[in-house]
Amino acid sequence: MLALFLTAVLVTCTSFLGMLYFMFREKTMGLAMSLLTPLSSGLLLGSVFILMLPGALSKWWAVLTVPSAALLAFMGAIVALALARTIWHHHHREVCETHTFNYTNLLGEGIQNFMIGAAIASCFSVFAAVGFMAALAVVVHSAAQQLGNFGFLLHGGLSKGKAMGCSLAASSTAILGALLTQFWLLNLGLGPYLVPFVAGWFIYTAVEDISQKPSGKARRFSAAHFTLLLLGAIIVEWLSMLLV
Repeated sequence: MLALFLTAVLVTCTSFLGMLYFMFREKTMGLAMSLLTPLSSGLLLGSVFILMLPGALSKWWAVLTVPSAALLAFMGAIVALALARTIWHHHHREVCETHTFNYTNLLGEGIQNFMIGAAIASCFSVFAAVGFMAALAVVVHSAAQQLGNFGFLLHGGLSKGKAMGCSLAASSTAILGALLTQFWLLNLGLGPYLVPFVAGWFIYTAVEDISQKPSGKARRFSAAHFTLLLLGAIIVEWLSMLLV
């Protein structure tokens, strides 16, 4: 329980990474985002296929079959796609020419972080190792995401203080999602269904992240991006052997 709460707080605290914009140039921040993004995608995909789905099927084999897990994962990916294509566009670039700032995007960001909190709680309900790896994956992902979103808010016309406040408010829903899942949804016996749903959400998020076209000099690092993607999966496998 303590590990779950601390992880949710850590995800919320990634909103303060926006302060790095006050210390580094935008090109430097863009490069950092371009390197963190494939690493987080590798961690997310590794967590899904190495720990989350196998762990859920192993623990809840009496009620969770492979077809049902696949269907729930598909539903999770579809819901994430629907959210991304309607009210929320997450950014791993400091400037976005396609999407303009509006407050519905902050609402979508809050929903995304709420799902992150729910994901962490549901993963801890499988095994501690699954929870810790999911926590690592979402923290790295949130770090890259917050760097992009903060720059997006600034370019959308918000002041630095207001951008920080909006980012913090949207990130804090991770704590609400974690607590609500831990004390209500899991007590209703929804764990076997939440984990594969969250896995589908993670799959969509990871694929969407790595499919975004990098900007500026980041285009030169495609080989490094691929290496970081594989490194993320290798880290999951290595840590899983230590923790399980």
